[in-house]
This record gives sequence, structure tokens and C-alpha cells, in this order.
Amino acid sequence: MKSHKVPGSRKEIKTKSGTQIIDRCWQFLKSRLNINQNCRVGSRMLKVKLRSAQYECWNRGRDLWTSTGTLVQWFMATTVQKAA
Repeated sequence: MKSHKVPGSRKEIKTKSGTQIIDRCWQFLKSRLNINQNCRVGSRMLKVKLRSAQYECWNRGRDLWTSTGTLVQWFMATTVQKAA
């Protein structure tokens, strides 16, 4: 585990590090992204595909429908709290 400070704040993020983890991450992303050479860096579609692969990786081995339901419940609870 490696700690990193977020620029401009006191917040710290703990991440896994090492070449095996990074190689596994790239392999996971490449297997799920069907992009061609015309894909632009920062394009909306690329961002959506990366987020989708990231979510799938975080919830590997779990039911994605249940995980999505939990995420929506959390989002709705925080939205209601902000509106109140």
C-alpha cells in the first residue's frame, strides 16, 4: 500500500502499487475496451468505457446488479441530504 496526498488538500489516498498490479490493471482495461486508433484522449466515450471497466474491477466477484442498486441508494441518500 502506498499513500498519496491529493494536491491542494490534506486528503490522503491509499493505493496498491507494484508492477504486477499495474500490469493486471492494464490487461483488465485492454480486454474490456474495444477502441481503435481514431479514439481521442479524453473523449466522452473513452471516459465512459474506462469508468465502466473500473466499476467492474472494483466489484469483481459480486453481483453487479446488487452493487449498482447499493450505489444508487447511496447516491439518492446523499442527494436528499444535500437538498434538505
